[in-house]
Amino acid sequence: MASSAGSARIVSREHELERLSEGLEQTLAGRGGVLFVAGEAGQGKTTLLRSFAERAQAVHPELLVAAGACNAYTGTGDPFQPFREVLEELVGPMPVSDRRGAFDLERGERLRRSMPRALQTLLGAAPVLVGTLLPAAPLLRHVEHAGVRPPPWLAARVAQATVHEGLAGSSHAAVRSAISTLVTGVAGAAPLLLLLDDLQWLDESSADALLHLARSIMPYPVLLLGAFRPSDIVLRDGTPRHVLYQVLHEVERVHGEAVVDLDRADGRAFLEAWLDSEPNRLDAAFRDALWRQTGGQPLFTIELLRAMQERGELVKDVEGRWTLASAVDWAALPDRVAGVLGERIGRLDPFAREVLRVASVEGETFTAEVVAQILERAPRGVTRVVGDELHRRRQLVVPVETRRGATSLVSRYRFRHNLIQRYVYEAIDEAERGYLHEAVGDALQKLLGEEADPVALADHYLRARAPWRAAPHLRRAGDRARESGALSQAVHYYQAALEHWPDAEPIERATLLRSLGECECARGSLDVAFDALREARALCRDAGDGRTESAVLALMGHVLYERQDYARGLDACTSAIEALDGGPPCPELAVALSMRSLLYMMQGEDDRPLADGRRALAMADALHAEDARLRALLTVGTVLCRPGSGRLEEGLAMLEQSFRAADRMGIDHFASASLGNRASSFVAMGRLDESQEAFQRALDYARSRGVKLHEGMFTAGLWSLLWRRGRWAEALERAAELRQLAAETPRLDRNSVFILIYLASSELDLGRVEDAAATLDTHMASLERLGEAQTAEPYLRERLRIAAMGGRPEEADRRAAALVASLEDRPRHDPDAVLTTCRWLTRRPSVEAARGVERCLAVLAEMARQDGHRLARAASHEARSVVADARGDAAEASRLARVAADEWGATGLPLDEARARSLAAHALRRAGRELDGESELQRARELLDALSGELSTDTFRASFAQVRRTMLEGAGSVP
Repeated sequence: MASSAGSARIVSREHELERLSEGLEQTLAGRGGVLFVAGEAGQGKTTLLRSFAERAQAVHPELLVAAGACNAYTGTGDPFQPFREVLEELVGPMPVSDRRGAFDLERGERLRRSMPRALQTLLGAAPVLVGTLLPAAPLLRHVEHAGVRPPPWLAARVAQATVHEGLAGSSHAAVRSAISTLVTGVAGAAPLLLLLDDLQWLDESSADALLHLARSIMPYPVLLLGAFRPSDIVLRDGTPRHVLYQVLHEVERVHGEAVVDLDRADGRAFLEAWLDSEPNRLDAAFRDALWRQTGGQPLFTIELLRAMQERGELVKDVEGRWTLASAVDWAALPDRVAGVLGERIGRLDPFAREVLRVASVEGETFTAEVVAQILERAPRGVTRVVGDELHRRRQLVVPVETRRGATSLVSRYRFRHNLIQRYVYEAIDEAERGYLHEAVGDALQKLLGEEADPVALADHYLRARAPWRAAPHLRRAGDRARESGALSQAVHYYQAALEHWPDAEPIERATLLRSLGECECARGSLDVAFDALREARALCRDAGDGRTESAVLALMGHVLYERQDYARGLDACTSAIEALDGGPPCPELAVALSMRSLLYMMQGEDDRPLADGRRALAMADALHAEDARLRALLTVGTVLCRPGSGRLEEGLAMLEQSFRAADRMGIDHFASASLGNRASSFVAMGRLDESQEAFQRALDYARSRGVKLHEGMFTAGLWSLLWRRGRWAEALERAAELRQLAAETPRLDRNSVFILIYLASSELDLGRVEDAAATLDTHMASLERLGEAQTAEPYLRERLRIAAMGGRPEEADRRAAALVASLEDRPRHDPDAVLTTCRWLTRRPSVEAARGVERCLAVLAEMARQDGHRLARAASHEARSVVADARGDAAEASRLARVAADEWGATGLPLDEARARSLAAHALRRAGRELDGESELQRARELLDALSGELSTDTFRASFAQVRRTMLEGAGSVP
């Protein structure tokens, strides 16, 4: 391959600005987004951010721009640093131009105009930021200047300690959540562009806040644009070393491809040109790998390619094109490269060479103070050698940052090229490497304390053949990943920690397995979660640790709840409660009570879940056990939201409290469940507008947090609302997505059960009986085995409709009998299922059918008396109308049917309204009121015609035409 620099592909800044502009356009359309600009030092990242901000501001007069940056001198020791700067610009304790001088007066003026709203949001919804990230005294002065009424507590905070001391006493999770609240609150009035620079120095707290914000902004017009150096966030072998790596991974999962790479210029241009100077079939993966190895440095690039040719890894095919013939040994240095590096390093004096050797063990980026500690030399002397000899004179390393660590200054440097680090490292004897890796791990812990990167520490101890020392750091990495919502990363680290954890510490292994089980449950991997918890329980039992075993049992109850195995779930939780009840109150007991409360509730009970839930709530409050408290709030709030409790608002408030507490603590699956239960509560009360908004909020949250466990259920709930409210065109467009969700479920769970029932119901509404039967027959055995309170009656209803509409009366009788039997077993019921059963049995001439009708009427009447149950009231009136019509009382039948129709209509359910109006029309005609009957029938026609207009295919319109005809003619099937 010959050099051909003219053919180098240089990515222009115009192209990159265009990519960022596309992201902004999506944001302005209402969907928040995140983009990162990646590039090494000198690639123009900061300039690109500024150019983009100026261009965007000129085009969009309503756009707000706020900026912050991480600091090389404070780095991970200064929590939330970039967000401090962003918040200061949004609420304005000091003028933007005075503070940074990097953006024009127009940007500052727009921010000042938006400050009253920002201040109101801060003081009303995010007060934890005052005295933590934002100094109270200047904020108070600014509040008074802006004409915003200061709350009484603000003056008190002015007298409190410094910002950093205030932060130490606050939950980082609460601060993280408050940052998102303030940003989205500001974006509620104007689109917002946030610029975060130098993210390679991102601290752990800021990383959590960045990930939380990236998820929270999805429904808001916010574009978050960050910049970082890629080489500072990975280890020598390409595995993650920096917390930003986890953030990038999770952001790309939520928002899609998010990185704009500037390093495809300069050296990359040479690399591309050299490769393309001869015909080849070398793909992007190979080119990226070569770029990571050489950075586009001409000598390294050319020699590495030549060595591949000599080893037969690169060969020409029959068409004369270079192609890969075998796997590439990237670790093998070409002789010429090794010779050049050997000559350069050989010119160093012995001490400088020793410094370089130890530095290479820490990695491509290393710490001078770590080298000094291992060599037992004064840090100042080592930094002088690194700075003068290795950097300025020999050009082997470059400075990265200097900051204050836990015990001293921390001076970070990076090898100018990773091949230099590899050459030096590989020249060290393998046995000595092991000793040096362990020494580096020890020195990093001593120097940085809790700030030390747990992944890097684990890597050093593993390379030192000390896996038992690596295991605690892998566990800590898992804990951090779980707290930030990166569940896949958490699972990876927990599994690695378990692999290396000593068998002699069974309780520690059990605790690890418990954490792994929680993460797998939240990810929807229920079988894997249960296996981990079962192993944890066995370890606890063998070790005689009853308290930890009880905590594991409660979690097993949670997994069994998600698997709809309620009987075993109750047994697990009851065993935990019995084991703990004899001792003093403890958080584990409160959690077990909360979980049992939830399991009782899923079986349709009221009294026992409320009793357990209230006991758990009181215990959690007394113990200040926030985890147990949010679970109890979830259960008690859900029970109080049920129709007839008379305490709806209290229940809704509890669910909101549960959500906020779980979100603040990073327990995303419980936060998601709180939102979902709130949405479901509105459905039963017929408050469908509120239900739709609540389901959308729950779905957005579940998707942004990766809670696969609930995403399908919320998608199904939203879809069902679309269908029942007559928005059939939109629902049919999304039907394929719903089917895909059910197909992706490895085993039938509550998500797929609801999806199958909703799809079958819609197919029956269209008159497509065989399609509905096929949908349910696919999983018939599992569906009928599950039989939980929430799904049993809706499932039986659709089976009854299939049999009745398909001309199979004996099967319909069996399904109706099963539904009547369920009315005796459970205290709460599905009003649509009871109404359908009543309609069918009214036409069956038998004593058993008559008894079933009476039972249906009694159940619906009882449900209708419950405060707020609008759907039950409408169903009760329609059922009584059907019975009156069958008895020949046309006047009463028409009256009740018209009341039912009005209630269905007020709730916004057009197909149900059309059915009731058709029933009223025929009863009115039999009562001799032809004009009134025709009026009702005309209204029914209009409703059905509007629904028919929602159908886009002739096939659907033809099948629905038969349903329409049957309904308008008053035929005896059950549509």
